[in-house]
Amino acid sequence: MDSPISLRQFLINATHDGPPIGLLGSAHMPSPGRRFSVRTVDAAGMTTLSGLFTAFSRAWEFGKSFGYNKDSFDDCMRDLDGRALSAGVVPPTGYLTHISRAHNLLTADLGQLDWFASSLLFYRDHYAHQAHPSATFAVVLSTSERRRPIVRTRWEAAGATLAEID
Repeated sequence: MDSPISLRQFLINATHDGPPIGLLGSAHMPSPGRRFSVRTVDAAGMTTLSGLFTAFSRAWEFGKSFGYNKDSFDDCMRDLDGRALSAGVVPPTGYLTHISRAHNLLTADLGQLDWFASSLLFYRDHYAHQAHPSATFAVVLSTSERRRPIVRTRWEAAGATLAEID
């Protein structure tokens, strides 16, 4: 296990091809800074892929065109800056999703965690290398200190590398 790093360092690393998934053993997430767009979703309602789609759609305001499937989810997640750009507004420097009670995430749909973990890498790469201007994309998983090893084990089994956030 790596030494814990600050949220700020985690976000810097994610921008430069570091892990886009951080693990926090607390429900309280520090502020990433004023130029980040942050949304919190509660994994208690995200035990299935359908629940994950619903929570992210509400939090990130996907709109009525969201098709509640993986392809549509990918399209929406890669277009978080679309509304700002189309309105002529400077988009934020980063997009951060805080998933609280992360130990519940996809527990009734365990096979989907592999897809979700690999998708987060895809979104990180999109925002860091293709978005205009380049931006940070990251997810912070928070859970109790007691459940932290469970979350880490599940995500690592799904092929994800997690950064420990202090």
